[in-house]
Amino acid sequence: MVVCVFAGCGDNTSDPSATTTVAPVTDNTTPPPSTDVPDTTTEDPALSLDGYHFILSYGEFTGMQPEAGTSTADELEDIYASIEEKYNITIERIFGAPSHINSAAGSALIVAAVSGDKYADMIHSHQMNYLPLRAMNGLRILNSPEMIEAGLDTTDGEVFNQFFTEILQFQGEQLAFDISGKYESFDFGHMFAFNKRLVSEVGYSADQIYQFVRDGEWTYDKMLEIAGKITKDVDGDGNTDIWGISLDCDGNEIYSNSAAPILINDDGTATVNLDDPAILDAMYFMSEVSGNTKYQEPVISVDGNPVTGRGGRRTNFYAGLGGFCGLYGGNFGNDTTGTMEDEFGVVPIPKGPNADHYMMNMVDTEGFIMLRTNSDYAKSIPIIKEIGRAFTSMDDYLAVVLDEFRGDEQALEMLTEYCLPNATMNYAKASNDLYQFFRKTVMHAVYTKELSPAAIAETYGAQLQSMLDAVFR
Repeated sequence: MVVCVFAGCGDNTSDPSATTTVAPVTDNTTPPPSTDVPDTTTEDPALSLDGYHFILSYGEFTGMQPEAGTSTADELEDIYASIEEKYNITIERIFGAPSHINSAAGSALIVAAVSGDKYADMIHSHQMNYLPLRAMNGLRILNSPEMIEAGLDTTDGEVFNQFFTEILQFQGEQLAFDISGKYESFDFGHMFAFNKRLVSEVGYSADQIYQFVRDGEWTYDKMLEIAGKITKDVDGDGNTDIWGISLDCDGNEIYSNSAAPILINDDGTATVNLDDPAILDAMYFMSEVSGNTKYQEPVISVDGNPVTGRGGRRTNFYAGLGGFCGLYGGNFGNDTTGTMEDEFGVVPIPKGPNADHYMMNMVDTEGFIMLRTNSDYAKSIPIIKEIGRAFTSMDDYLAVVLDEFRGDEQALEMLTEYCLPNATMNYAKASNDLYQFFRKTVMHAVYTKELSPAAIAETYGAQLQSMLDAVFR
């Protein structure tokens, strides 16, 4: 099994140098924008760790604080105790500010940054929180000269999960790091799971579908062709029983045509790109996936009938009532895909006519940050590195995913060879207001065919730009 996860690997029909469509990368020494938050850096910070109290705010990364009494909890307690003994320190673990899509969390960290409180040495945070913090100069840039001089090397694969840590950059600045693998996993973005029995019944084996991907032939048209054949009325009562597509990919298809709806400029500002012809083509595909009843159950009420919610549509897929279903990392597991009687496969979001590779827009790019107000960073770094060594393992991460994919190595290949190398940070989640507007207004109009793609760009572009300007400045 080949499991390359770095940017040199991708669709074998593509140019390996063209693997990202969102943000041009600038020199790592680019200074962060100036703001009112003070820089509390001290020269030549003391290196003695004797008695140092290290605070780890793990947020949603709950694998760092498992349920007491379990073998994993005992193992982790031993790890923390050994680090404490080695450095003569104490480690306090706090839930702290929730790291996942929570405006209160961002507010707490902003208050800490402004007031001079370091909050914690190592803080698990969501891009909804750390992107605004970066804009106000509230973060320590982890690949800055001062951090490197203090001993932090975020390119060390023994300490940091390299694939996900690379995604946590902005314009070459390392904003956060990831330590996925042994005890916790970074959720990958949306892919389309497919029911192997249902695709076989309409003439396509799982091997054929995987080969479509390898050959660069997994396109909008190919997926809709197969989905259209799957949709059927089984008992002849005039009602559809099996749908070609159970659920979309929650708006992430918009990145599948070698363009992005939000562009990051060289100066760190952002520009709305909804009127790009490639984006308009992607939106048209999305409107077919969810707004055409040839493929998916209606997403708006027809004749007063109730509309099945997103969770219900996933449940229908698990029950064998759908050919394809948009799922992300958190949707795979014992209580979800693990309940399926049918076998399933997993493929990338198909690519549009303008694309030469497949892509993945990460649902949530959470990682560990350090506030600029942490003047103890030289003491924090060796402890962070010890924790990273204990937690990071790409092999363990892939073993967990393979298990969730029921041992389907071709499905794992789809993730590691065609999706992860082209994965991007979700800038539509740079703030909660932006996320809610983009998902519930812009994407809703696409999926329901409420407006044409061109009308969506014209109607919502200015409001979306205003929200971007509030974060990227």
